[in-house]
Amino acid sequence: LKRSWFYIYPFIEARGTMAFPLSLYEAEQCGTPFIACDISSNSEFFDKKHLIEPNNAEQLYDRIKYFINERENSGHI
Repeated sequence: LKRSWFYIYPFIEARGTMAFPLSLYEAEQCGTPFIACDISSNSEFFDKKHLIEPNNAEQLYDRIKYFINERENSGHI
């Protein structure tokens, strides 16, 4: 995850161990921006800038562009 520009966590409903998304915590610790659906524990623990509505392709596209632009403007490329 450390080498990634961003991480997409596409689950639209929590099931089993997915209810507690450890990979999102890992991305956060690595400094890798992530995009996940605004469901269950995701919405409880993570900032809204990382969350999208489930099944909303337009919002996913917009959020990807946002994080790419944020990274390009930070000078860490």
